[in-house]
Amino acid sequence: MDHTRNPCGWSLRRYQGIVDPLVLESLACREALQLAASKNFKQVIFEGDSKMVISALRGGLVPLEISNMLQDVINLTQALQEVSFSFIRRQCNVAALSLASKALRDESFFVNPLTQCSFLISEMLV
Repeated sequence: MDHTRNPCGWSLRRYQGIVDPLVLESLACREALQLAASKNFKQVIFEGDSKMVISALRGGLVPLEISNMLQDVINLTQALQEVSFSFIRRQCNVAALSLASKALRDESFFVNPLTQCSFLISEMLV
């Protein structure tokens, strides 16, 4: 979202055979950075609900199983003028949770970006 709470972009992706939440959070972060780069954003605040991933991106201990993905994230940040990584509690991560939950329940939603946009905007107005 931008400073007026309008969505700037989002991505829904399924990773077959990956069930480790730490790996999935790392992949989501990398996906978000790739989205920001594709939109030529220069100043970005990434909020995530995985303390371990956010801590690692802020210079903390990097778990071995996500080290390559987080190195990709760090490399992608080089294209940005300003980037920060902030931890937020899961219950505050409304947009991500709502999109993921709806996509898991509704296959047609998963493949329809227009419906996703309408849904996201309606969720953010609540």
